[in-house]
Amino acid sequence: MTRPRTLTRRTVTRSTRAALALAAGILIAVSCSPGTPPGDPYAGDLERARKQAVSDFEKQVLADREITRPEYDEAVRRYVSCMKAHGLGFEAVLGDYGYYTYVETPSSPRHDAIHLVCRRGTTFLIESLYTEIITNPGHRDLDELRAACFVRKGLAPKDYSGDSSKADGRRGYEGAPFDKEDPRFQQCLANPSM
Repeated sequence: MTRPRTLTRRTVTRSTRAALALAAGILIAVSCSPGTPPGDPYAGDLERARKQAVSDFEKQVLADREITRPEYDEAVRRYVSCMKAHGLGFEAVLGDYGYYTYVETPSSPRHDAIHLVCRRGTTFLIESLYTEIITNPGHRDLDELRAACFVRKGLAPKDYSGDSSKADGRRGYEGAPFDKEDPRFQQCLANPSM
């Protein structure tokens, strides 16, 4: 049986050290490129959104590869104004979970077409990223994050896992070890990081 070779101080050659130093330098350069906070789990998503921006507003918001609360609020304001300008009774309501939901009264069959027009250049890129960042700041597996929330809030037993949450979620949480009508459950679904 051949034993795997382990690196000792003697077996690390000068060229190996140079290659390791170069690799370390590349990793540092990539992770600390200008405008990207080191270790930001959303850096790639923000950069892709910046490249897809179509309006001057989106380009300005995404230029620094971050989305602030006032920028998100302004995106929503612009979106709602556009919907209203097209004759819809439309309001944004800031929820307890840190992001907006929308209320349309009365509902209109024209909603979908107008919604597509109004989101472009306002909330299309910004809103989904902002809400994901505040609800999942570590960019973790969402089922793992929800499971941790269920346990933390006292809804599920300590051994409840992301796999448990995924399986329960596929069944609409029917048969889960907690009451899905419990407000804590709704909170964990809406923002598991709270």
